[in-house]
Amino acid sequence: MSNIAKSDDKLAPKLKADNNMSNWGLIQTVWKFLGKERWWFLGCVILMGFGVASNYAEMYLLGKIADTILTGNLNQVYYLIGGFLGIGISTGLLYFLSNNRAANIELDTIFDVRDKTLKALAEFDINWHQSSNSGNKIQKIETGIGNLKSLIKISRRQLLNNITGIISIGGIFLVTDFRFLLIVFVFNLITYFVQRYYGKKEQIINKELNKQKEVSTGKFFEIYNNITTLKVTGSEQNLQNKLREDNLAVYHLDQKIRDNFRQKNIVQNIIDYAFKAIVILFLSYAVLNKSLSVGTFVIYYGFFDRLSNQINNLIDLQETIRTLKLGIERMLPILDEQPERYFGTGEFPIDWSNIEIDDLQFTYNQGVTTNLEIKNLAIKKGQKIGLVGRSGSGKSTLVKILMGLYKTTTGKIYYNSPNSKTNFYDMNFDQIVNHQAVVLQETELFNMTLEENITLLKTVDKDTLEKSLRVSQLEEVIKKLPKGLETKVGEKGYKLSGGQKQRVGIARAICSGAEILIFDEATSALDSQTELDIQNAIQQELADKTMIIVAHRLSTLRQVDKIIVFEDGQIVETGKFTELIANPKSHFAKLWQLQKSGVEL
Repeated sequence: MSNIAKSDDKLAPKLKADNNMSNWGLIQTVWKFLGKERWWFLGCVILMGFGVASNYAEMYLLGKIADTILTGNLNQVYYLIGGFLGIGISTGLLYFLSNNRAANIELDTIFDVRDKTLKALAEFDINWHQSSNSGNKIQKIETGIGNLKSLIKISRRQLLNNITGIISIGGIFLVTDFRFLLIVFVFNLITYFVQRYYGKKEQIINKELNKQKEVSTGKFFEIYNNITTLKVTGSEQNLQNKLREDNLAVYHLDQKIRDNFRQKNIVQNIIDYAFKAIVILFLSYAVLNKSLSVGTFVIYYGFFDRLSNQINNLIDLQETIRTLKLGIERMLPILDEQPERYFGTGEFPIDWSNIEIDDLQFTYNQGVTTNLEIKNLAIKKGQKIGLVGRSGSGKSTLVKILMGLYKTTTGKIYYNSPNSKTNFYDMNFDQIVNHQAVVLQETELFNMTLEENITLLKTVDKDTLEKSLRVSQLEEVIKKLPKGLETKVGEKGYKLSGGQKQRVGIARAICSGAEILIFDEATSALDSQTELDIQNAIQQELADKTMIIVAHRLSTLRQVDKIIVFEDGQIVETGKFTELIANPKSHFAKLWQLQKSGVEL
């Protein structure tokens, strides 16, 4: 599909793309992505937090057990060990169950986001897709989804563990000796400014790195998507050198990030050990003054050591989250931007009798030059119409308009019935493609079997499939394939010739069951005999179909009901083949002579 999807089909959630998203904005974005499962996820994280906090209760109990053993009170030791065992088993089980549920929600969320992103790509129009190459968009999506997955995973693992640890240890210090909190506060403040300084540098580099990766991946995809051209022209080395330049740019940016990280760690390591020395000195005085036992000394130092690690981890995570945020930001416009929806919800008129085009004008990209202008054109049901003209005269533009790929600038297109007129843009697009099928000059194929490429995975009855093979002259081709219809055609159909691909496109259109068939130079790669065979088969087996044919060879239009000649975006004459060819001054006759002399139209 394109931007012509159902107008009431909204993307959920509605996400705001922001090039400078705050941490709060990031939380809101993830919250919306979690969808209906968001409260379950939050509940699981809270329960997991209790499980993490129990670890510090266990450490505290362990210190109490050590001190109680020295007093010789075994009954008290038994009670403490029982509490230690009960807390460990119950909270461990609680953590396991909550983490498992949260992990399932994470998988569901990523699946849903990927599904929405692919759907959004399909809804955008041709102009949007041509604004950047496919590799660039794929890189944005893959990076964004990968970063979102990492962010959710971090939030239920490292982020939860570190925040819970800091709160738990801070609570213990608050109850026992607030002077520890003062040391922790000063340590945290210094660490914050160090991490902030290096974090800003890393953010700037990472933003440039993400952009460079998109450029590099886009070129890689584009170049190797045309591997045949590389091989036959011997251009592999030149293009590999170009890719290497882009990869070197990525490498140097990665190197800058590593250098920044190394400098930060050296500074932070010095700060860590300076404060650990202060804590050891403080605890030593407390033991000497008999205000603290040796067992409690060990536990408190362990708490501070873990706390310092968790503060460092938390600040490191902040930088990681900032990096992940950049990738998510660059994906959001794909989900946030709403494609232009210019089709309605009406039904395709089953009893239509003709297509009427009235005062149509079309201009590419809102330019000032009109590319197509049709005052009036009528196509009757069941007619075979030929469109001819030099390259760029407007033939293919009209085809793309009739297929809904472009919207007219002005004018109307009606599908008239005996008692009504149905505006083209009032109809549901799905209804239109069910009744109209197009065969483009370049038939796009997938790395699937030949039959799957013809049916596009739709259920097609045997008679229709066989009919499509007869008309498209594919029967002889199939006999030569190793597995017949079950033969995989390779990426982009590289195992088939250009003419064979066009035959697949014709068979595909017939299998669609559409009553209106549009051929846009659909036989340009075929030899003259095969093209003639297809024309004869069309006359015999598709007599009831309405056909609009953009012809590569003018001779193939001998049997059509009407020929329409285009020049400079306008219709300059119409008539039957015999009428137009008989008039040497006609535009068609001049085109005929040009083609006979070997000029490509």
